[in-house]
Amino acid sequence: MGKNRIISSKDIERNKINQELLCWFCQNKRDLPWRHCYRPYEVWISEIMLQQTQMDRVIPYFLRWMERFPSLHDIAEAQEEEVLKFWEGLGYYSRVRNIRKAAQMLLSMGYETIPPNENILRELPGIGPYTAGAILSIAYNMPYTAIDGNVRRVLSRIADIAIPVNAGEGKVTVDILASQLLPHDTPRDFNQALMELGALICVPQFPRCIDCPISPFCQAHKTGTERERPVVLYSDKPKKVEAVAALILCEDMLLLRQRPLDGPWSRLWELPWGIKDSKEDYHAIFRKELPEKWMATQKFHEIGSIQHSIMNTRIHLQGYTTSLPYAVPDPVKKTFHWISFENISALTYQAGTRKLLDLFFSKKR
Repeated sequence: MGKNRIISSKDIERNKINQELLCWFCQNKRDLPWRHCYRPYEVWISEIMLQQTQMDRVIPYFLRWMERFPSLHDIAEAQEEEVLKFWEGLGYYSRVRNIRKAAQMLLSMGYETIPPNENILRELPGIGPYTAGAILSIAYNMPYTAIDGNVRRVLSRIADIAIPVNAGEGKVTVDILASQLLPHDTPRDFNQALMELGALICVPQFPRCIDCPISPFCQAHKTGTERERPVVLYSDKPKKVEAVAALILCEDMLLLRQRPLDGPWSRLWELPWGIKDSKEDYHAIFRKELPEKWMATQKFHEIGSIQHSIMNTRIHLQGYTTSLPYAVPDPVKKTFHWISFENISALTYQAGTRKLLDLFFSKKR
């Protein structure tokens, strides 16, 4: 498809695409818990959980969440520590903090659930254009587009858009196409059908065009460019860093620290850790955090390593452990605390610490 061109009905067979796509969705849609009755609150929670997280991982978290927090009141009145614990493992904790803040805001405005009002939704923390459109179309069957990564990929192939679709003119072109295709009588099913097609058939690297219900109307399929679409602008390449963490044991206690209120991983717990360069060993990192006498007298043992990612950074975290032969009544810094083994599971951890603790205790069993 050429640049600077409004999409016309001659290029895109709107009615045929809609008919085939909706028929396919009716026969192939996945049985997802938030699709059982389309409660606005459930749709909202599912959409937030699905940001940056795979579907299979979200479902058990969603079910557990709904058992404990089935309504706005339940989440608004819960303590932040409990809410964080229920979110642990999904990452990006600002999402769950925003859910709690949004629930409190809605209740203060007199709403008992998520309202069918775009302006109000966009005022809530954590709800942008996509999430608002998804809630309004899926929960309320209102004619709003909902363009996530899957939908953007499908539409870029339908129209064979040869420019980046995640910025500038290409993004606008996709938005226009989504609006042109959207049927006002079935926006709920149509938006979900596009998402489902992108997740199951029109996948990134090897699209299953032979199984696609709309491949006869797909411009990229006709020209053989489906694997070249979408064109996207990428941010900087992921950074790779090496880090080390210390598991300091004292009798039946473990040394942990709680992150400050401001900054990354607010109020989450973590092991003493740090990023090292190629010239440093773990001793150099631990000396910045731990008393010198520990470093002089204690022998550290490797417990293994884990991988995890923070935004655009991939971290290889190597763990070391040592046991103090004597009781230490006070933590070495105000931010550190001695936590008994029986209370460790009650805390909420940043991802690297949680994975390393899982590794350590699995080896002790």
